[in-house]
Amino acid sequence: MRQEVRRHRMRFAGAGVAVAIVLTIGVMSAPGAAAKSTKAVVGLGKASGVGVVLVDKTGMTLYTLTNNGAAVPCDSTCQGFWPPYMVPAGTKATGAKGVKKLGLTDTNQVTVNNLPVYRYTGDSMKGQANGEGINTFGGIWHVVKKSGATANATKSMSSSSNNYGY
Repeated sequence: MRQEVRRHRMRFAGAGVAVAIVLTIGVMSAPGAAAKSTKAVVGLGKASGVGVVLVDKTGMTLYTLTNNGAAVPCDSTCQGFWPPYMVPAGTKATGAKGVKKLGLTDTNQVTVNNLPVYRYTGDSMKGQANGEGINTFGGIWHVVKKSGATANATKSMSSSSNNYGY
């Protein structure tokens, strides 16, 4: 009888090990199991009054803070109004078709043309660009246009009369 119980225990233990191996192999070989998401972290959207702009994964307008074309640091007070657009560690800065010049800082903040990008708490829904042209925190806030240039730079470079840079 004891020998019978031992055999059942051994079969049960052996079956458990086999199931664990199959599950491990299945998870490890599942498509995309080790791959990062390929969804773009920066997309394109249309913002009222400024045209086609870069947006975050939720469709909110992205901005840069510059003074004479140079990035201006946004301290913790600034970030209360202008949250930096951060991505999880290990995420690659990818953009929708036509979005170029993306990168990341060492703290995983998304950059466009080497300028850190932010969202604005004054934008409550997709399609808004309420932060465009605000002069605060040592610089001027501008939406980021599809080309990677800020709205102000695009207007200056454009010879078109619509002020959208295209």
